[in-house]
Amino acid sequence: MRARLFAAIPPALLAAVACVQIALARFAFLAPWKGGGFGMFSTTDDVSNRSTRVLVSGPERSQELEVPPALVGAAAACEVFPTERCLEDLARWLADAERREGRPVSSVRVQIFRTEFAPLTLEPRRRLLREALFTEHGALD
Repeated sequence: MRARLFAAIPPALLAAVACVQIALARFAFLAPWKGGGFGMFSTTDDVSNRSTRVLVSGPERSQELEVPPALVGAAAACEVFPTERCLEDLARWLADAERREGRPVSSVRVQIFRTEFAPLTLEPRRRLLREALFTEHGALD
C-alpha cells in the first residue's frame, strides 16, 4: 500500500505543475512555453513573439524609446510573465535611467504585446497583453 502511494506522488506532482502552468498562461499571461512548457506544442506564443513598447512623456517631450541595454533582461522577464509589479518596476527603472541622462520625465508607459497570426492567412497582428503607467506620483494601472 505504501509503495503505491509513493508511486502516485510523481504523476500527481506533474499534474499539479501542469495545471498551475496552464492557469498562469491563461489568466496571468505567462508565456505558455515557460513555467513547465506544457503549452509549447500548442501555441506560437513564445518569447520571440512578444515585444515591449516604452512611451515616455515629460515637459515638451513625448516619445517612444528603445529599452536600454542595461534593462533588456528586465524587459524580457516582463515579456515572459507580465505581472503588474514587473511592469511597474521596469517603468520606474526606465524613468530613473532617463533622469540620470538629464532628460525630464513625467510618465513612463510600458506595454507588452503578443504577436498572433490569423488562422487562414497567417497575417501577424500585435495584441496588447498588459500595460502599466508610472508617473512622478507612483504607478497607475
